[in-house]
Parts: sequence; C-alpha cells; structure tokens
Amino acid sequence: MSSNGAVHPSATSTGNIAASCDTTPLLSATHSNWRDLYTAAILEPEKSAIARRVLDAEEAILKRGRELFYNSATGEEQEELEDALYILRALRTACI
Repeated sequence: MSSNGAVHPSATSTGNIAASCDTTPLLSATHSNWRDLYTAAILEPEKSAIARRVLDAEEAILKRGRELFYNSATGEEQEELEDALYILRALRTACI
C-alpha cells in the first residue's frame, strides 16, 4: 500500500489477467464507497470479473471526484482518486 492509501496492483497476484474479461455486474449500484470498490477491483481473483469490478470502481471514483469538485476538496483525496484511476486504467489495459 502506498503512503496515500492506494494499493499498488503489483502487491497482488493477478496472474494472467489478459484472459477473458466479463462485464457481469458484481456490486449494487448503491454501493458508493470508492475505496472498497477500488480494492475489490485490484484484488479480484477471477479474471472474468476484473473488467466489471474496474468499471464499478471507476464510476464510484468519478462520482466522488464530482462531489469533491462541488464541495471544498482536500488535495490529498483528489490525489488518491487520480492515483486510483491511473492504476485501474492500467489494470483494464492489461485485461484487454
């Protein structure tokens, strides 16, 4: 885990994530804690579920980013959001 709370994907055993990626919904749309969704995405052991988990986490992160934009945001959480999106996009690229 990095100093800003983001978990680096190399800290997990992802194996060959280039295998098939499923888009089956895994979590309720009402689940809004972006950190939980982010962690679930990068720790997902089922290759077929990674793409859906990444999408869920990205949506929650973008929603939280909008909330911070309209309220006084802390730079620290903004940086965490940016780091998490970067890692999720890298994971998605590896999954394709």
